[in-house]
Amino acid sequence: MRRVRQAVGDIPIMVTLDLHANEDHELSDAADAVFIIKRYPHYDTTLIGEHAARVMINTIRGSYKPTMATRKPGVITPSVFQGTGVSPAMEIMEKARRWECRYPGVYVSVAFGFAYADVPDVGATVMVVTNNDQKLADRIADDMSDYIWRRRKEFAGKKLPKTQEGVALALAAANAGKTPVIIADHSDRTGGSTHILEELIKQGAKNFCIATLRDEKAIEKLQKTAKKDDTVSIDLGGYSDKFAGNQVRIEGKIEFIGNYGRGTVVVLAFGENNRVILTPQLMQVTTPQIFRPLGINVDTLDIIILKSRVHFRRGFVETGLAGAVFEIDAPGWGPADLTLLPYKNIPKDIYPVYKKD
Repeated sequence: MRRVRQAVGDIPIMVTLDLHANEDHELSDAADAVFIIKRYPHYDTTLIGEHAARVMINTIRGSYKPTMATRKPGVITPSVFQGTGVSPAMEIMEKARRWECRYPGVYVSVAFGFAYADVPDVGATVMVVTNNDQKLADRIADDMSDYIWRRRKEFAGKKLPKTQEGVALALAAANAGKTPVIIADHSDRTGGSTHILEELIKQGAKNFCIATLRDEKAIEKLQKTAKKDDTVSIDLGGYSDKFAGNQVRIEGKIEFIGNYGRGTVVVLAFGENNRVILTPQLMQVTTPQIFRPLGINVDTLDIIILKSRVHFRRGFVETGLAGAVFEIDAPGWGPADLTLLPYKNIPKDIYPVYKKD
């Protein structure tokens, strides 16, 4: 942004960001105004673009003078905690909207940040834009920053169950009739982890579907040696990255093998009405649309396992489909427990990595 400013000089520059941005005052010092989406899943990208365009037009016309205030509350959160359909992320964004409703022409943005970047400006950021009212901008920014800090423990200090505990909780919910139970394997950023699959088998789970497991090697082997309705015995996973887990031996039947999406997909049925959907790359399933073309009746499943952090809520929670949801902190590149990460460059007073309650 500084390079853009140097190139174009004193003309209005508006910036739009998604709420995972790691930013600070250096951006607002260089730009005239910054606007950040408020929803995760990201429904409001068009709306935020319209806000930026409207302020740009009014600034050019001389009826608006962007005036900004920026604050860093000192809170860092994993992506899995940032869904704005649950507390306290939901209340934080609602508080921002209330300020906007009270003062026309005011834009209150909050970036929750991206915890898996080891950078000095990591973590939450508040950016407020007013029409030539620095006092109001500072007042709102201070209020929003203080509020995020007050909610820090429930926002950033909570813990998710590890694999064994999380699977046990999911099975208990399924046995209690809260079906379908959704398990979010949120930290598997390459899609090939077998930790939850292995634990489900170990705990005797039935009527579940892994949607999906990335295993291009298994797909290639099955393409060469098997066809639909064949019974096969094959090892899955265990190689995609250092968090992939163990290879899991599956003895089952090929229910589907063919093109879907960006390549060949295989559905293996095994055990007591269990299935695993194999894809050649990570596929973040965010709606139930994948199941019907593959011959799977989602309405009959007890447990659905997704490689997703928050976007799955669009099609499985907001639609009322899920009977229960469990985010499991299985080993992966994006753990919910940020104290496990070897940070070197983040602030030394940020909660919860360094500053404790």
